[in-house]
Amino acid sequence: GRPEWELDSSVKFCPLCTIHFNIINRKHHCRKCGKVFCGECCSLRCSLPSSYGYEERERVCSPCFIEIVGDRSRQDTVITPASKHGVSAETRLVSAAHKAMLWKMGVHEGSVFDRSLSDIMDSSNKGVIPIEQVQDLVVAHHEHDNENLRVRVYTPSISVSSSRNALRGAEGALPALVWCHTGGFATKTVESASVDGLCRLLSNQVPCVVVAVDYRLAPEHKFPVAVNDCYQATKWTFENARNIQIDPSRIAIGGDGAGGNLAAATCLMARDKGGPALVKQVLIYPWLDLHVYGPDAEPYMSRSEFADGYMLSRGHYAWFMHAYVPPPPLVPAEEPYACPVKAARLDGLPPAHIITAGLDPFRDEGELYVKRLREQGVRVKHTRYSNSTHGFFGSGIDENNEAIMEVALSLSAEFRGTY
Repeated sequence: GRPEWELDSSVKFCPLCTIHFNIINRKHHCRKCGKVFCGECCSLRCSLPSSYGYEERERVCSPCFIEIVGDRSRQDTVITPASKHGVSAETRLVSAAHKAMLWKMGVHEGSVFDRSLSDIMDSSNKGVIPIEQVQDLVVAHHEHDNENLRVRVYTPSISVSSSRNALRGAEGALPALVWCHTGGFATKTVESASVDGLCRLLSNQVPCVVVAVDYRLAPEHKFPVAVNDCYQATKWTFENARNIQIDPSRIAIGGDGAGGNLAAATCLMARDKGGPALVKQVLIYPWLDLHVYGPDAEPYMSRSEFADGYMLSRGHYAWFMHAYVPPPPLVPAEEPYACPVKAARLDGLPPAHIITAGLDPFRDEGELYVKRLREQGVRVKHTRYSNSTHGFFGSGIDENNEAIMEVALSLSAEFRGTY
């Protein structure tokens, strides 16, 4: 239950950073342990277990934050408490701006698509997270369209050397995460600030090498180009692991949104093709069914519930779906590499850590995938962040910090063999 608060009259400095308290550096009680810290060391908010009696996300100290999220990452299923205040004002503003940008880009029927606005809006390099090394490498050259398939390889910062050394394997090799970025199959690249920042953060937090796939985009490149690119990049990562100081026995794959679809489909493809052997799949609010045409054919309650929801509406995601996947019979409605949730067989896949967002149109298909994976013998950990929308992972708002830490702790445990 809720702890007794430590009397702050005798506490003169923060026990974590040792800064002395004064009128500027004020004292804050951690809502979990009850001890006193400075504002910086007690700035993270998270959902505490119901036994604590709090109705909203509360401020906790850094050690308690890691402990709470670490416990969450080891549970089979967690649903964070829904806030009685609903979505934050910040999320509402971001959502409105994002929808306006999609409209200006032409993400609607009868318009000409232009991703340049997204490229401009996502090009800021302010506050770049320090990292030891970033390499842009060419995986393959596609002569028919004269394009290179690239990956961007992130090596974690030396500032996390103690954690990094603990994860080193034979010959000093580190585990790796192949990352498939979000963007509706049609926007963002490894050079986008949001993608680059998230990969840097994950690399340092786990810590591990992150191999971000710069897959070719729709509508210029239809299905199955993107998933083939992700599979080819994953295969290349295994084949070239020693050259980039990666342990080939500890490679995971992950992605958010459309990237979650590509990561899940790559796992299916790797199983079907006899490798490579991935140790984990991390799917963040994955979009797992790309053959839902029109509201009358809508099988998922969350898609109807949030048809005009936050970040993107039904019209937006229908446009992205049509841009990437041609309708049947060109691509069958049960095509597993487009619709992993409809795959007949899910056995033989790597363990999964799946995060869904409570206010996301794709929530229900993600949670159906959790159910189906478990039914076919795949180990799955699942958290629903009830107060979050599509796109919250890596956004810096709402439950983002909790989800980032949960994924990092889950991957680190898997790579250590202690999951």
